Amino acid sequence: MCAARLVQLEGAQLPETEAVSPETLQTSELVLAAGFSLAFGAPFQMDSADIEEALFARLLRERLVVGDVAEAATLKIVVNRYIDHISLRAGAAANSVDVIERLCRRFHFL
Repeated sequence: MCAARLVQLEGAQLPETEAVSPETLQTSELVLAAGFSLAFGAPFQMDSADIEEALFARLLRERLVVGDVAEAATLKIVVNRYIDHISLRAGAAANSVDVIERLCRRFHFL
């Protein structure tokens, strides 16, 4: 379904699907959805932020077995993005100059 919606085939009859919650997916499916979301955006009926947050919460709750390099890369990117999000959220209480300085230090501009 996801692939068919990405290419939007002319005249293809795609059945309507119900919205899926990231929490209902198995861990391997959640990693795959996060990888698709990072690569192509979220063409299916889930928000990228919801997918990443559910995956990070699952990483904190349970042991995860990484099956291949693509899963490892997806997990690394999701964890790095979440760490960046936390550091920026902590800087939101500070003034704008502090947030800019944190961004510059994070991405090695300073």
